Amino acid sequence: MNIQDEIEKLKDRDTPIIKLSDGSEERYGFIRREKDYVVFYTIEYLKLDMSLRQTLAEETEESLINKGYIKMIPKESIKGIFSFQKR
Repeated sequence: MNIQDEIEKLKDRDTPIIKLSDGSEERYGFIRREKDYVVFYTIEYLKLDMSLRQTLAEETEESLINKGYIKMIPKESIKGIFSFQKR
C-alpha cells in the first residue's frame, strides 16, 4: 500500500508513529487531512493530563501550533505510518 493510501486511512483518535523524510519517527494524534498537509497533535500534547487538555481546548489552533501542541506535516515529507492506536 502506498503512503497516500495510508494517509487516507487515518481516522479520528488514531495515534500512529509517523516516519518523516529526515528519518525521524514520532507518535502523533491525527486531527485531519488537508490538501497538502496532515494536521496532528504532537506527543507533547498527548502526554498532557486531561484537565490541561480541556483548558487548551478553548485556545485557537494557531495558538496550539505556536505552543508546539499541533503540527502541520506536509504530505510529501511523510515516508511511513506505523502502529495505529486509539487515544
